[in-house]
Amino acid sequence: MTRTKTSSPARAKRIIGTVICNKGLEGYVWIVNDVGGTSFLPAWRYRVRILKSWYDYETGTRCIGRLLDPADVATARLTGTSGFKPEDYRKYGDKNYEQTRLAAAQFNPAQVYFSSSDFIPDPGEQA
Repeated sequence: MTRTKTSSPARAKRIIGTVICNKGLEGYVWIVNDVGGTSFLPAWRYRVRILKSWYDYETGTRCIGRLLDPADVATARLTGTSGFKPEDYRKYGDKNYEQTRLAAAQFNPAQVYFSSSDFIPDPGEQA
């Protein structure tokens, strides 16, 4: 069982910095795609604002952030667009269809997930 200590989004510092995504080595930046799955972003340096973070004793400090560069959001949108529609999931039952429909409605390519070990705060920002 994973135990986490969560910081409240209302109290969390909105730290701005860079996430270094070195796919295949250690650092991964991912989004929830348009059908509710996981899509990993290409290796790059992404400018983000941390929205929420929490400590997980198995994986360390995890973060949810918002991409700041419109070009990065466009990359995430392209990466997270599967080409499937919620209707394609009807054959798996009503529950899967509803989950996929909800994921499509909530698709937000600007929201990214990453480890704090891959994050470098801007000068003057406190992590």
